[in-house]
Amino acid sequence: MNNYLDDVFGDNGLLEKNHKNYESRSQQIQMAVAVENAIAKNSHLLVEAGTGIGKTLAYIIPFIYWSKEKKSRVIISTYTKTLQEQIANKDLPFLQKILPIDFKFALCVGSANYLCIRRLIRYRQLGIFEGEDILEKIIKWVKVTKTGLKLDIDFAVSDELWHSVCRESDICLGKKCIYKKECFYSKARLEQYKSDILVSNHHLFFANIASGGRVLPKYDAVVFDEAQNIEEVASDQLGIDISNTGLNYILSRIYNPKKNSGLHRLLNLSKKEKEQFIDGVVAVRSSADIFFSELLTKFGTEPKVKRIREKNIFINTLEQSIIHLAQIIKRFRDKTDDEEILAELKSYASSLISLNNGINTVIQQKYDDYVYWIEINQSRRRGIKIVLHSATIDVSEILRKKVFEKTSPVVLTSATLSTDKKFSFIKERLGLNESDELLLDSPFDYKKQVILYIPEHSPDPKYESAEFNKKSFEEIKKILDITHGRAFCLFTSYKMLDEINGQLSDLKTYRIFRQGELPKWKMLDGFKKK
Repeated sequence: MNNYLDDVFGDNGLLEKNHKNYESRSQQIQMAVAVENAIAKNSHLLVEAGTGIGKTLAYIIPFIYWSKEKKSRVIISTYTKTLQEQIANKDLPFLQKILPIDFKFALCVGSANYLCIRRLIRYRQLGIFEGEDILEKIIKWVKVTKTGLKLDIDFAVSDELWHSVCRESDICLGKKCIYKKECFYSKARLEQYKSDILVSNHHLFFANIASGGRVLPKYDAVVFDEAQNIEEVASDQLGIDISNTGLNYILSRIYNPKKNSGLHRLLNLSKKEKEQFIDGVVAVRSSADIFFSELLTKFGTEPKVKRIREKNIFINTLEQSIIHLAQIIKRFRDKTDDEEILAELKSYASSLISLNNGINTVIQQKYDDYVYWIEINQSRRRGIKIVLHSATIDVSEILRKKVFEKTSPVVLTSATLSTDKKFSFIKERLGLNESDELLLDSPFDYKKQVILYIPEHSPDPKYESAEFNKKSFEEIKKILDITHGRAFCLFTSYKMLDEINGQLSDLKTYRIFRQGELPKWKMLDGFKKK
């Protein structure tokens, strides 16, 4: 083991001295050595590392030393935001304190996660917010936040409200914005370019690939944690998703009849022009109702995922009304000289045309190497959601050219990468021809440390949901009394989560953290401290 690895991971090393709960694990050291060797050889590495190894530190520490020595930048990419936030808010700050090396890191998230000061002020002036109390909270938060990130807000903000005030790339004014010096996103980008380690997520990483590298700064190495999800995310980012809810969202932003809000309030329109604009939106809504109703007639209303194998089995009845509305929006560009409003007009017209093109792509099945399918879901809260999908069947060639041949080293790790203790299947799926490989078992003794308990005589949740929830509450309470509240409770629906949460909260026995009340990393941090 190299000297710096021994100094960090070895007996009486930096980790042991500075982390009271640290336990030396041979698997963690093996992984750190393998990562260091891959870096030295400039080769790719696959590591299956079981739960409890501490793989995050095992790959981050060698790359910190490498990035400073070679003046290079590495991206750490995760599948879940929870792990991404843990690395950025816990692991890397901890390592900054204990390692004898000065390095910088930055969290990388999509630009829509940042508040846009310009949009906040404008929408406040327009007075179209429903919740004035939440608006005032956001305004106070802007004065104290250093990041402008939604994940740092410690109160609930609806998705609709946030989408009205967040940074959207299509309507960003960039250097022309009067708030460019205060812009949270611009400040974050500057920090990213100054950093040695970038903590990203798979969706953003492959959005960067799809955009030709315009989303993230240039990098010299990549670590994919939770790498079992790479193929799925890459396929999603390079595919098409068209939904009734997505179209409704765009139309509500263009014109919302309930609030009388939309683009018409930003333009100097005559009465006749305003009527033309509103009629155009209404026509698209009517066409959308017909289009998606016909899909339900053809495929049924029950939740399902069904492959679409034939071309032109339904008609794009939306096309004429969508193109007409896009033309109306473009025509109204001479009704303002405000660059901000012009950017919005261009963005909405472009979104409508892209949506129409996406529908035609699915209907006509334009690409032979793609698969096409429909997904139908139902919920009491949001009704029926219908999504048309298209995605490439095989992303291996894209990944080989855009990732593995372009960047080296690339480390891929997860608790589940191999098939029958071999990596051949995932290497083929990802287009990874050559790599080092390492299989590591978990240090946990599951036979001694795990108990599986299955309650008997539980009601069938499909037919007796109320009785099932009642029985579940009784069982959960019983377990919590044994563990003194230290437990994660997972549910299959928000309805059940809310019901059980309410019952447990009424007991006022334990501090309860409910999903959605706080950012996930803050909930986890609070949970650990209790």
